[in-house]
Amino acid sequence: MSIQGVNEFTTTFLHKLFVSQNATGNVAICGLSLYVMLGAINLGLRGSSHDQLSPFLGENFDDVFNVEDLEDFPTAERWSELDDLVSEFYHIHSSVHHSCDINRRYGKVSTYMFRLHKLKEDFSDPETAAQNLNEFIFEYVIGPRPNVFDESMIRENVLIFIDSLFISMDLEKPF
Repeated sequence: MSIQGVNEFTTTFLHKLFVSQNATGNVAICGLSLYVMLGAINLGLRGSSHDQLSPFLGENFDDVFNVEDLEDFPTAERWSELDDLVSEFYHIHSSVHHSCDINRRYGKVSTYMFRLHKLKEDFSDPETAAQNLNEFIFEYVIGPRPNVFDESMIRENVLIFIDSLFISMDLEKPF
C-alpha cells in the first residue's frame, strides 16, 4: 500500500472513530503503526477476511509460514523494517491478549515481523479479565485513564489486539 493509501485509511478511520464516540477532545493515532498492526492481524487470518485485507495491505502473507529463515525472506524483512521505522520515532508496544493457544509458527513470525507480544489471559472470568486489560493499558497511558474494557467485551474465543504509542517530541514553540 502506498503512503497515500495509509494516509487516506487513517483519515477515514479517525473520522469514523471520532463520530462514533461523539468525541469532543483530541485524538492521536499513527497511521503507520495501525498499518503494521493490521499486518499482524492479517498474518493470522484465513478465509474471506484474509482475502479482503490482503489486497488492502498490498501483501499476501501465505508464503511467510513456509519459510525457515525469515531474515532472508523479502516480505518478512520489509515488514520488520517498517516496524523498525515506526519504532525510530515512537515508543511502541503491540500485543495480543488471548485465552486460547496461539499457533507456534504465528508466534514466531509475528514476533519477528511485527514485534507483537503474546500475553495469555484467563477470559473465563470476564470481570477480572476486563480489569486486568484496563490495568495493562494504564501502564502505557499518561493523563486521564478511562476504562476501555468492560466484561461484556470479553469472550473466550476472542483475541484482543492492543497497540500503544508514546510520542515524545520537543516543540519549537511551547504552547
